[in-house]
Amino acid sequence: MVAQIAVNSGNEDTGASILNRLLSRNPKMVEARLRLANIRLKQNNPDEALNALQPIVNELQPAKNATDLEVAELLANIYIKLNRKDDALNTLRKIDTVGKDGPDVRRAIAVLEIAAGQTEQGIKDLSLVVAKNPTDPQLSGILIGALVQTKRFPEALAVSDRLGADP
Repeated sequence: MVAQIAVNSGNEDTGASILNRLLSRNPKMVEARLRLANIRLKQNNPDEALNALQPIVNELQPAKNATDLEVAELLANIYIKLNRKDDALNTLRKIDTVGKDGPDVRRAIAVLEIAAGQTEQGIKDLSLVVAKNPTDPQLSGILIGALVQTKRFPEALAVSDRLGADP
């Protein structure tokens, strides 16, 4: 609680220091590790964020409970910052298999697939998300870009027509 007060008052380093001391005495405190990893990620220090999570990542069991999902989501964000696309994809797929995903998880998977060179699979996955949200300009824009990149112009036009049909 004291660490959170420090963070809320703009003293992230102090909050992180408090959490580090707490973890030195109680290394298995999941909540403290999550808070520390979040602070490090906000400070644009994904290596330290990963170090904070590493002891609990090895024990991560997707679908076990909500905390595991929170750890997995944070881990995927850390991998994205570290440009470890394949690791981020694998982590997001674990979240997706739990069934507690949403369009954000599926969109992130598709975008990472496209960025990792798995363009066809990314287009396929993103097409499913866009089919459920045909008037979302961000989703449609990503799909149109991927379709144009693969020279599938008629499909890109169809997606843009569906987007443009929304008043």
